[in-house]
This record gives sequence, C-alpha cells and structure tokens, in this order.
Amino acid sequence: MLKLNLDTPVNFLWCGKFVAPSDSWVHMTRALQEYEMMFVTNGTLYIADENQKYTVPCGEYLIMQPTIRQYGFHPSKCSFYWFHFLCGSGHMSFSEQEVIPHMEPLNFLISQLQDCTRLYGTGQLSNYLFTSMLLELNHQLSAKEHIVNSSKEQICAKIKSYVEWNPLCNIQVSEIAKQLGYHEKYLSAVFKSVTGISLKQYLIQKRMEYAKNELADSSISIAQISNTLGFSDSHNFSHAFKKSTGFSPTEYRQRVKKC
Repeated sequence: MLKLNLDTPVNFLWCGKFVAPSDSWVHMTRALQEYEMMFVTNGTLYIADENQKYTVPCGEYLIMQPTIRQYGFHPSKCSFYWFHFLCGSGHMSFSEQEVIPHMEPLNFLISQLQDCTRLYGTGQLSNYLFTSMLLELNHQLSAKEHIVNSSKEQICAKIKSYVEWNPLCNIQVSEIAKQLGYHEKYLSAVFKSVTGISLKQYLIQKRMEYAKNELADSSISIAQISNTLGFSDSHNFSHAFKKSTGFSPTEYRQRVKKC
C-alpha cells in the first residue's frame, strides 16, 4: 500500500501513451528515479522491479515507486498511458495495483493534462491537473471499498438476525449458508473480515451467552441446558463452557448465586 501526500499538488514531470509495436515487445531495463503510474488500455503489461513482478491486464493501473531496476520480463503487444511524477509520503492510500473502477472520468482528465502539457509545458497547472486525476482515482477506489464493506456488513447483519430468531440447538454454519444463499466458506470469510472472529466461534459465543443466562437466572438442570443447545451430552457441554468461561457450569452457577 502506497501512502502519497496529496495535500499539496504533486510535482508532475511528463506523460504519454505507449503502443507496443509488435507481439515481441518487452519493456526496457532502466533505473526509475521517480514514481510512474500506468493505465493499461489494451493487452497485458509485464513489468518488474528488484522486488516484484507485476502482470497488469487491460483495465488496471500500476504505480511503481523509484527503483534501481525497472524491467520487462515477458513479451506482449499492449498499450498504456504512463505518467511520471514526484511526491512525498502522506496519508492518501493507494494499492500499487488495482482495477480502475471508472475510466471515463479519468480519460477526460488525461485529455486535459495532455492538452495542458502540449500548450504550456509542465508547471503549476499540470501539477494541479495530475493531482486531480490522482484524487479522482482515489475517490473511485474508496467508493468501491465502501460498497464492498457495506455489502459485507449487510451479510453479517443477516447472519446475526438469523441466529437471533432461530433455536441455537439447530444452527450450524452450513445451515446459515444454505438459508442465506451463500457458499459456506465465503460466508465464514466475510463474517470474520467484519467481526474479527469466525462464524463458528460466534455461534459458540451465542450458545455460551444463553447458557450463562440460564445458569444465572433459572433452576434448569445442566443436562437440560446442554440438550437445548444441541450438545450430544452434558460432558461435552461442560467442556465447551469451561473452555469459554474458565469455569464449569456448576462452578459458574454457584459463583453467580453467591453474588
């Protein structure tokens, strides 16, 4: 993840559009003394630095940091816009490589930038135009991430609602996935990415919360609580309860009653 300072305009250097002359074209080897951003518009760009190889298909961008060795590692007939610039580090986050959500607004800004440099050369105006292009790209990526996160949060809300309104004894991850129409592994991954715990662990927590409430507020036997929560026997329930709380069900009930 790159952190760029866009609080003030970046120092734009030059830009252009490259079209590979043949299928055998390979990017030159050179030292890159500034940042370079590329928007691939056709084919696939194969480019690398001393740390990593990048395969950049049409519709994606790549930002490369200054490096002692930039080089191509595979021939391809591709085309891409390229932009060289200088910029300090800051708080604006960019992935090094990502899909470009909406190219049309960027094409408009690229056209303006090219007209500006053709008429006036590089300077303050081109710095502002290129910075606005970076800000537009960052806005698009942030909006895309917000949509993805909102979707994930909605899925988690559905999971929690389902758990809340169905008997705990019958709830399994596979059942929730089937009822909500998602693959089990995907659902578990989404839940963990939002909550920080696995869906299986969440179900265990909910069972233990129910057990603690019953032990504290009722005289229902441990065997009945175990059966209600879907455990095969009281021993397995007691083991799970102690692992979760540090106390056996009997010890927990006695401690709560004393309080």
